[in-house]
Amino acid sequence: VEAGRLDGPEIAAALAGRYGAATRFAPGAGRGLVLSSAVPVRLDGVVAGAVVVSQSTARILGHLYEIRLRTFLVFLASLVAAVALSLYLARTLARPLTALAVEARAIVDGRGRLRGRFRGSDRADELGELARALEELTHRLEARQAAIEAVAADVGHELKNPLASIRGAAELLAMAEHPAERQRFATMIDGEVARMERLLSGVREMARLDAPEAEDERARVDLAALARPLVEAWRVHQAGRVDVRLAVDDGPFEVTGAPDRFAALLDGLLDNAVSFSPAGGVVEVVLARDAAAVRLEVADRGPGVPPEHRERVFDRFFTWRPGEARGDHSGLGLAIVRAIVEGHGGSVEVRERAGGGARFVVTLPTA
Repeated sequence: VEAGRLDGPEIAAALAGRYGAATRFAPGAGRGLVLSSAVPVRLDGVVAGAVVVSQSTARILGHLYEIRLRTFLVFLASLVAAVALSLYLARTLARPLTALAVEARAIVDGRGRLRGRFRGSDRADELGELARALEELTHRLEARQAAIEAVAADVGHELKNPLASIRGAAELLAMAEHPAERQRFATMIDGEVARMERLLSGVREMARLDAPEAEDERARVDLAALARPLVEAWRVHQAGRVDVRLAVDDGPFEVTGAPDRFAALLDGLLDNAVSFSPAGGVVEVVLARDAAAVRLEVADRGPGVPPEHRERVFDRFFTWRPGEARGDHSGLGLAIVRAIVEGHGGSVEVRERAGGGARFVVTLPTA
């Protein structure tokens, strides 16, 4: 190549009258490329020279290197943020969840009895709400367990007396020689057995009411239509001793629930009222309706219920009968009434009847 003259395939092609292009590595330590293009210059139809244009990729590579560096820095920053977030989550999520898991495993003993409790949390986030909900659940389970244990203890206590009477009567029966005495002790045993049967029947009914009501078909029930034959049956049964009356205001008196349980509810209230009524007394059943509720009232003219016992009369095995032995009364009738009423979203209370006696008021939501 002569001094001052460019050389290369693209130059040769241009001097030969064609378009020429070439790519070569840039001189120096860089790894850039030089892109060259050459076109012929004609003068009077004869190629007199060539025009060459070259462009290095070094500037493009510099931009690429800069983009790679920024991408790496973004990745590095993301990695640091991910590590920091993981540590934060481990402290704010994983540890509290682990603590809840530990409390859950320790909440019951090997026999399945509730021994521990969830401690709750002061956190304002979802984990705090979960911890507080579990704490509330623990309190409810403790109350439920205590109620079950109390019922079991009460049942044991209530069964103890008739069993003791049966045992004593059986021992005396074995020693009695006179037929009349043997018959008296046998009758005593039969009476105590019947008392135990009534008690166990009431306990079974309470257990059924405490269980989910999946087996009960709920429907619209007209309390007036249900009450008329029940009150009539009680009126016939108590004829000559207690006058059972029914008064029905303007209806309708439709509620939603299990018809059998509503019948048991009214039977329980009538049984309680009749048992307290003196000979020649009157038991009044009233059906009335408010804006969004049906009210059922059963009133007697017995001794009434003193204020200090108006809540307790609905407790299991509690009975208050002034001047009268407990006898055949198990103390479960009104407890069953309250369980039925509350199971249907209503309420029940006892008030003083004007002129003496007790008035039980049941309020149920309309259908």
